[in-house]
Amino acid sequence: MTLVLVVEIVLKVPGGENGGGGNCNTGRKNSDASQAALQSALDYACSSGGGTALRAMLLSGNDENENDPPPVSVVEGIVYCQDCQGHWTKKISDALVSVVCKDKAGLITAYAMDNSDDSGYFQIKVPNYDCLHQENTTCVAQLVTTSDETCNKMTNEGDGAQGAKLRPFTSYYNEMFFRVGPFAFTPYTCNE
Repeated sequence: MTLVLVVEIVLKVPGGENGGGGNCNTGRKNSDASQAALQSALDYACSSGGGTALRAMLLSGNDENENDPPPVSVVEGIVYCQDCQGHWTKKISDALVSVVCKDKAGLITAYAMDNSDDSGYFQIKVPNYDCLHQENTTCVAQLVTTSDETCNKMTNEGDGAQGAKLRPFTSYYNEMFFRVGPFAFTPYTCNE
C-alpha cells in the first residue's frame, strides 16, 4: 500500500472573508509520505507570512502490491451487567457480540462475531474489510446473546440492541480500530 501525502498551502490574504480579500492557493504538492516533503511544505508555510494556514491530508492509495496485507477492521468494547436501577454491577464474560456491515440495499457485505473475555472486553476482527472507507455501506456492532443466566436480558445501553455505529479511534498498519458501547445486559426480573 502506498501512502500519498497531499499538502495544500492556503494563504489568508489580509482583509479576507469580510474585508474583500480571500484565500490564495499557492499550489499542491504530491509526494510519497516522506518527512522531507512535509518539512519543505511546513518551511514554506511558516516563511510566507500573512496568516498562512497549512492543511495536510494523508490519503491511502493502493498500488496493488500483492505483498500488502488486506485491510482488517477491529471493533472493541465492553459488556456489563446492569442492575434494575441502571448501575453496572459486573462485567460479563462470554457475551456474544457481532459486527454487521450492509450496503444501501440492505445486503450484508461483511459479518463477524466474537465473545467477550473474563473482563467483559471484546475485540472483533472483520478480515479483508475496511469499515471506514467502504462507500455506501453502514457497519454496526450489536449484542447477540450471553451465557450469564443471572443477567441475560438485552438492553439498548450504548445502542447494543439496535446496533451501535462504529467510532474510529486509531489505526496501525493494515488495521483500523473502532470502539463501541459500552453494552449491557440486565436481569430478566427487571422491568423496562
